[in-house]
Amino acid sequence: MKKLTIFVTFLILLIFTEVVFHGLHKRQAAKPTPVIKTQASRPTPAPVTKIYGVNISGGEFGPENLPGAMYADYLYPQSTDEYQYYSGKHISVIRLPIRWERVQHEAFGELNEPDINQIRNVLSTASQYNMKVILDLHNFGRYYGKPLLTTDSDKLFDVWARLAKTFKNDPGLYGYELMNEPHDMPGGSAAWAQIAQKTTDNVRKVDKKTLIIIPGYNWQNAQNWTKNNPNLHITDPGNNLVYAAHVYFDESYDGKYSKSFEEDNRGTNIGITDSSDFRDWLKTNNVKGVFTEFGVPAQDQGYLKAMDLFLGTINTDPNITGAVYWSGGPWWKNYSLSIEPKNGSDRPQMKVLQKYMNP
Repeated sequence: MKKLTIFVTFLILLIFTEVVFHGLHKRQAAKPTPVIKTQASRPTPAPVTKIYGVNISGGEFGPENLPGAMYADYLYPQSTDEYQYYSGKHISVIRLPIRWERVQHEAFGELNEPDINQIRNVLSTASQYNMKVILDLHNFGRYYGKPLLTTDSDKLFDVWARLAKTFKNDPGLYGYELMNEPHDMPGGSAAWAQIAQKTTDNVRKVDKKTLIIIPGYNWQNAQNWTKNNPNLHITDPGNNLVYAAHVYFDESYDGKYSKSFEEDNRGTNIGITDSSDFRDWLKTNNVKGVFTEFGVPAQDQGYLKAMDLFLGTINTDPNITGAVYWSGGPWWKNYSLSIEPKNGSDRPQMKVLQKYMNP
């Protein structure tokens, strides 16, 4: 009996010791680990990589004959030599001008399959050569020559919704430029701003992420951007939008270059000053922009120097995402602004552009 009492007493002491030790361990483990506050380091801003590209014309040719016949009135560039050349020059983006009437023969109708297939081939080939494509509806704010009214906005967003649904997952796609050089439309710049907003909203119902490129009113001229676009403040549900200007350095701003650089007598800083209104507007509104057209005559050294200074300026402008030269393409022949190689040799404009390419 005595042995049993001693054993029971020992067992009770053992259990009591275990309970006390376990409770103490649990309380110690429950203490929070002290937080050591450190100075948060600011992230290093990522370097801005500009896109430099080229318009490859052809799809917008023959505007007097709409829709026209493919390869008679217009063409989509298919030769791999074309893509190989520009890729070898570190061109990263192709702007592809297309005509609304060719991709959609009737408003609200189905897309025209032969043209869509050719556009798809352009995106595929560009992607193979590490380039991406801007789809540019090259229509000047018109459909079959008739200027768009605000009541026509549903026509524009219908074709863009169809194009977005078709191409949104294509690896060769860079962005949608909603219209080339809208001008002289009933309702003016306010009407264009309204149409651009409705089109943006409806594209986002189909494609929530691809870049949308908003052109300015009145030929997209950078020189008078603020005056021409008092209402162009587009809200993008996808938060992936840039504004697009065009800048040519001749006195009429239209790229015809009817006078030589010496006759024009505007100085080599003309590209800097002519682009400043657009660039200042971007900064004031805290938005991004791109030049989707600019170009100079091949044999005019003064204009080539002006282009060089222009590119040097926008290359350091944080609000500018890049610039796309006007123009390349196999049908330009003797066009003075053409950047197509001639007899296997680079055009003078390419030698200037090469200074700003990202290898």
